[in-house]
Amino acid sequence: MSRRWPDAIRRRKVAEALRLYARLLVEHERVRRLRGGKGLRAAGWCQPAPQVWRPLHEVALFQAMGSQTALLSLFCSRYPDGEVPARVPCPEYLAALRIAIELAGDAIVQNGGEPPWGTGEARAPESAETFDVICCDLRDRDSDADELGSLAAILDSADLPPVPAAAHRVVFDAGEYVLAIDGVAIALPEGQERDFFRSLIAASKVGRVMPVEEHGKIWKGAVDRIRKRIQKATGRSLLREVLISAKRPVCGYRLNPNVEIRFASEAGLRFMPTEIMGALAHPARDGRRHPPREEE
Repeated sequence: MSRRWPDAIRRRKVAEALRLYARLLVEHERVRRLRGGKGLRAAGWCQPAPQVWRPLHEVALFQAMGSQTALLSLFCSRYPDGEVPARVPCPEYLAALRIAIELAGDAIVQNGGEPPWGTGEARAPESAETFDVICCDLRDRDSDADELGSLAAILDSADLPPVPAAAHRVVFDAGEYVLAIDGVAIALPEGQERDFFRSLIAASKVGRVMPVEEHGKIWKGAVDRIRKRIQKATGRSLLREVLISAKRPVCGYRLNPNVEIRFASEAGLRFMPTEIMGALAHPARDGRRHPPREEE
């Protein structure tokens, strides 16, 4: 919004964006927890919350533009606004909610509001702990609640299922490529293991299963090496706390929904060419590492 708009209008726009963000936030957390449950994880279906159905379609209609938001538009076109469907696929609905949350967050920032998700953190939280932190920030803003209603009331109206029981806390730092299981840090080296997590995070953002083979890469070798690293660092076979194997309809991998991802925006699909990796592995005679020169 232009800086020349009156402050009263700007504050109202921020308040509207915060309330939309809060509604989408609690629905995202509800579905994320449902998907993490044993029964629904196998079924993969859920019923959308009625209070979010229309706002989700309005975001798709007025804000979703371009290829990055295509999944939200496609989802809403399959389920027109009106009567809430009895069930929708959990992965697709969760992916649509993530995109809507990103767009609601854009509206907060563009109108001059302070982001409740914090600097460098994901707008759509992937853990109950992060969700609680964002909710606390939103509740603190209720001191200037206006006729639009209370943020706390929106958060309290959510009927959230209990947090799925998780024996281990798993955190992945997408900026440093460090996987931590119960505080034990496991650094992933440059190469296929990092490439695997880059692709895995990109797939998880849109609710997609990552195939065993993609972009000319076969991921089984990377998964085996990650399994061995986890076993060596923790003394236990805990790969399932990080990855879940998908059988049908696409065989592949998906991120365990209980994994907390930090700095997800830092992880891109930046695959390093094989020849560059070879040059880095064999230093030049002067001790420096040079990529191979092109033949003239």
